[in-house]
Amino acid sequence: MAKAPGEEDGILVIGKPIPDAEIRDFIHAMLFPERIGATKFYAKQGDPLCPAVIGLDEPSKGFVIERMRTVARVSGIAVAEDADCSYNLVVALVEDGPATIKDWRKRHPWRTFGAMPHHARDTVMRGPGPAYAWHVVDRGRSVFANSLGTSAFVGGGGTALDGMPATAFLPMPRNGNMLIEVPEAIYRSFVLIERDALESVSATQLADYALMRGMMQVQADRKDAHKADSILNLFEGDRTKASPSLTRIDLAMLVSLYSSRDNVGASRQRGDMLEPFRQVMAYGEAGLEGSGQ
Repeated sequence: MAKAPGEEDGILVIGKPIPDAEIRDFIHAMLFPERIGATKFYAKQGDPLCPAVIGLDEPSKGFVIERMRTVARVSGIAVAEDADCSYNLVVALVEDGPATIKDWRKRHPWRTFGAMPHHARDTVMRGPGPAYAWHVVDRGRSVFANSLGTSAFVGGGGTALDGMPATAFLPMPRNGNMLIEVPEAIYRSFVLIERDALESVSATQLADYALMRGMMQVQADRKDAHKADSILNLFEGDRTKASPSLTRIDLAMLVSLYSSRDNVGASRQRGDMLEPFRQVMAYGEAGLEGSGQ
């Protein structure tokens, strides 16, 4: 198995105990946190996964969709079982990424970008390519949590796609209860990949890459984390040398993120992620090798 990454990288080495600080730093470098007020969160897909693929022939489309659903299940991510589910991860193979994004911004602004600020949409469109990804995020809701651990819904309304403010910012109650925002969730994700970049890319690689980009908000500048043996590096450098499928680090990221709590900040989420991450790195085999497609 390829090391993930190698000892010379000095990041995370399979088979050796990984200090908490190194795992925290790696997660911090990998994930982009959303913000509600002064609190940062790692957003996760809020509803069971329902992927859709545009631009592939039917056999390839079916394989990519089923592969994403399989990896999601192994990672502990809920998957919609209804064939008529409402899609929340769109994977599109296009000729020109920026041109397609510009067209979607004009014709389907709410469906494709929700309440994302225009400067953020510009950033997506100006990305380096050949892959472009973004997430429509439901801003969460507010509850009062009292000392008994019970709570009552008190605010919010609609998702970002409705064009409605989805979080009610209410004053702190005077009885000692705490106002908590829970949870901030990904409502819909989009992954666009230019066709010219698909030479030497297998259907397995495509599916695994799209799932990773769709289910996590990955930092554009991942710092030293880009040295890790990850499917996220598929479109960086020589694609013939890319990982053939999801790697153990990729699986560790998915498993640990989706086992973390929804109603705590990013720092506590990283704490939640430590043990699941460590277990996958130490013992877990992805067991999801590609089938040659």
